[in-house]
Amino acid sequence: TVPDDDDAVTDDDDATSLDGEDITCAEVVEEPTLWYVSADDSNSQADGAHLRGLLEVGATLAPHLPLRPYELFNYYSWDFPSPPAGQLRVDAQLRANPADPDLYSLVVGVTSPAMSEVTRPGLNLTFAVDTSCSMGGPGIQNEQAALEAMASSLRVGDVVSVVEWSASQALMIDSLQVTGPADPTLAAYISGLASGGGTNLSGGLQAAYQQANANYDPSKLNRVVLISDGGANIGVTDGALIGQNAEDGEDEGIYLVGIGTPPHLSYNDTLMNDVTDLGKGAYLYIDEPSEAWHQLTGARFLSNVALAAKDVRLEMTLPGGFAVETFYGEQISQNPDEVEPQNIGPNDSMLYVQTVRDCSADADSAAAVFDFTVTWQDLATGADMSATVSATRDELLASSARELHKVAAITAYIDAANDVYSMPYTQRRPYMNGVWDQVNAVLGSFPADTDLQEVLYLTGLLRNRF
Repeated sequence: TVPDDDDAVTDDDDATSLDGEDITCAEVVEEPTLWYVSADDSNSQADGAHLRGLLEVGATLAPHLPLRPYELFNYYSWDFPSPPAGQLRVDAQLRANPADPDLYSLVVGVTSPAMSEVTRPGLNLTFAVDTSCSMGGPGIQNEQAALEAMASSLRVGDVVSVVEWSASQALMIDSLQVTGPADPTLAAYISGLASGGGTNLSGGLQAAYQQANANYDPSKLNRVVLISDGGANIGVTDGALIGQNAEDGEDEGIYLVGIGTPPHLSYNDTLMNDVTDLGKGAYLYIDEPSEAWHQLTGARFLSNVALAAKDVRLEMTLPGGFAVETFYGEQISQNPDEVEPQNIGPNDSMLYVQTVRDCSADADSAAAVFDFTVTWQDLATGADMSATVSATRDELLASSARELHKVAAITAYIDAANDVYSMPYTQRRPYMNGVWDQVNAVLGSFPADTDLQEVLYLTGLLRNRF
């Protein structure tokens, strides 16, 4: 079943605020309406692993709410078909809410081409490694696992530099051309990693970008990889530094990949979320060593460090009489200047999740046409590109909804984590029983889906608190 999404969270203050309580059908126009829509970068996904870690250790969720729903959609995997190289593909799925037939769940997926280890460009990585005292214990262990996993994904000729920082900075490895996934110099550095000292994030980032700029190679993917517990504040100077280096000129910029590795309870993700937004790169959270190997090897390694398309934005035209009631992304507006385009990596899908209400007085809404156009910039030529899919309401209802049902289960899990603690205590257990039943029902239709298996397990942990 598709949930009644009445309590979605919109995270960006610059976007149009959409709340079901604020929209009435009397305000809806009968002409088609064009919305500009943005998810966060396709590989920003920290909340998925962080929420799992908090639930598994029985931590209080309140300090870490509200969740960013789009990060959980990015975290889990989707089965939309891949387009040819250089293209993006648009798929849309629609289903009516059984309890409210005028309310529809709408999912639009934008999918990038596949990339393999053989076809990927070379890498020029500069690691900014936090070794401050606060990284002790699990933080440094997860940091080592992240470095080991990324090292295992390297190939002959990739270039690695390491800037270590705490109260001061030190260039530990300078422009090493690795011998492959088991490079002895890099392996020795990782095994000897230890924590101690204060935290000077600003100095660490400046030193890392200085090294990355000195080594810039337009034939390679140039990345700064910041690994930290987020235990510092970013200043105006740092923000300008990151943004300047991430800007796209004639060549691809030096994008920032942010990896959080501290214990669940002490993690404040504001810093890492801010710097990766500025740096136009992936944002990951490593809650245990196995997560590093999940995120930083194989196809996910490529989706997190490589790039398939720049400046991706969805243009969504709804038929007359239809209104967006809730939106689970980062930004949505009818003003394109209010919606920041994002990047998408290879082997990946961006999801735009919302509910829409049919307020039309026209009985012929079955033939109402939805248009979805994704625009982006081609990496090779810089040309403006687009792809469009159009379908009537009934055509969408008759097509596959496999990914939409999975989205519905994950959305129910997200809403439960965000909302259950604000309910009267006597309502919490019945509510969580209903959420667990809903996720279990979707899993029953797709029993081999490991993401849904995990979501049911985590929903059960949340339910058991009541």
